[in-house]
Amino acid sequence: MNRTFVIKDLSNGETAVWTIEQMIEEINRDRSSTWKNYNSKDFLEGWNEWIEGDEYYTLIGENKKFKVTATKDVGYAAIILAPNEEEAWKIAKGDTLYSQNDEVDWDQTDDGHDWTLENVRELSEEENKETTKEKLKKIEDQLTALYYEAEEFGLDTLARCIGAAENEAQCEMTFLCKKEAEDVD
Repeated sequence: MNRTFVIKDLSNGETAVWTIEQMIEEINRDRSSTWKNYNSKDFLEGWNEWIEGDEYYTLIGENKKFKVTATKDVGYAAIILAPNEEEAWKIAKGDTLYSQNDEVDWDQTDDGHDWTLENVRELSEEENKETTKEKLKKIEDQLTALYYEAEEFGLDTLARCIGAAENEAQCEMTFLCKKEAEDVD
């Protein structure tokens, strides 16, 4: 999941979720030919230097992952990107303007009771790593299925591209596992 930030448009008071790429585009917009573009490594420095404090936008905060649990005839849980617990609750309840979070992906956790929002908490580092690994595994499995389908229909170029993407997903998983092992040491 890519990092996202809540940005307030000071001209109309509305908030929106921006990606790092959108923030970089705003920082580097309408600059001279001698301007050195900010990038994903120094964009926050650029934002604070050139955007924050002007009359157009202000950075509210970075979205973090919160685990929200709820029950609706059966138990459910979801991972929600939000700047704080209060916003995570709003997103879970559907009381939000964040267009990127309109659809909350609830996973069933048990077989039994009435609908109630129960708890919200920020994910621990360990849980955050696990959700990333789980998503990478799903992507890898989907790419494998697509690869075989493309081969079956004789789409060799597409199959090679999918194979390359599958290899990239495997490399990311290997990197995460190595980093996890280093953290344990």
